[in-house]
Amino acid sequence: MSTQRRVRVWPAVLIVLGVEAAGLTAVTLISYLTEDTSGALRWVLPAVVAFGFAMIKVGVDLSRAEPAHRRADPRPGSRPGRSIGVVMIVLLLLAGSGILVGLGARAGYGWLTGKQDAVPRLAEPAENSESGLGLEVTEVLVSRDFTRVAIAVINNTENTVVLPLYQNCLLTAADTTLEASTLPTRGRWSETVPVATRTSGTIVFDGPLPAGAERAELSFGTVFRHGFDGPDTIAITLPLRE
Repeated sequence: MSTQRRVRVWPAVLIVLGVEAAGLTAVTLISYLTEDTSGALRWVLPAVVAFGFAMIKVGVDLSRAEPAHRRADPRPGSRPGRSIGVVMIVLLLLAGSGILVGLGARAGYGWLTGKQDAVPRLAEPAENSESGLGLEVTEVLVSRDFTRVAIAVINNTENTVVLPLYQNCLLTAADTTLEASTLPTRGRWSETVPVATRTSGTIVFDGPLPAGAERAELSFGTVFRHGFDGPDTIAITLPLRE
């Protein structure tokens, strides 16, 4: 006579799916708001937490379930519970799939935002000023697919200036020239700089700087001006470290 206890698998499955979905949504939002590019742990954690909650649910249901030899005949059309072994296999498969989904979400997030695990390459902060328009670069981060530059523009001219990125902003090092990405989800850039203001932002360039380069140049090929004061073009030299 069997004394095996059985539990329903669907409540645990719904817990896994719900916790994983909520967890990945929260991780994505936190990563975007904090601009944190930390490792893969936070992306796989929702799957681990979901598996833990599901196991608690299974344990509670198992403690309440009656052994098979004491259970009354099920009503017509009702579905019997699953054995604990089947439930464990289902939950482990879901947890493993959740980890893969989390890693995939991390890769997709990094591609969409340009925020990947990166190495700092700027040797020291750099600045340059041309005819009242200044540039300051405080950080250069190089990842597998992108180069992120934290830059500030100081407008001490007599008119508003506009610094568009598309086909106008380049990053050059050695024999490599990178174009600024114009994907809206990458970087944070305000093209218009009013008079007597300082505007900070992050420009993401498609591609990494070459290893071993000792310096790079960030340039705006054309400075658009609402007037006649200020330079026609501007560039800044960035000292790099390996």
